[in-house]
Amino acid sequence: MVPKLEEELLNIENIRALAKKMRRLRHEEHYDQGTWVQQTECGTACCLAGHAAMLGGSRPLTKRDRKKLGHEGDGLMKTPDAQYEWVQELGGQFLGIDEESWLFTYQPDAEGRYPAKWPAEYALRWRAALRGESDERPSRIAADLLDAIADGEVSL
Repeated sequence: MVPKLEEELLNIENIRALAKKMRRLRHEEHYDQGTWVQQTECGTACCLAGHAAMLGGSRPLTKRDRKKLGHEGDGLMKTPDAQYEWVQELGGQFLGIDEESWLFTYQPDAEGRYPAKWPAEYALRWRAALRGESDERPSRIAADLLDAIADGEVSL
């Protein structure tokens, strides 16, 4: 389990690396704040914790891994040293934040998933994007939020 971390222990470099990755996603379907990590026809879709874990060197489970575990392995990833760890723990370690952070949460509604515990400015932009009320991409909104965290404009 990842210990609760104080804000001064945030890994700003890794937060900025995640923001950069989110800004550069070619396929928006590779970012889904409502799923830890999932293999799709188009590649791997995951939430911020999953993308952070992958930047840290962890990988989605293979069919062989899932067979070895005896279940689908929902929420697990394989670390560089071949251990199975929870996505939110790996993402939290990479970013230097608590695995229970509001950054990794979402709240489903009738229209889809949105990060209800995010600061209002970002949550409202996200929801508008999901409703088709704006041309913004959720991954870019997440990148803006990560930049604001790294710049000290938003506290975790």
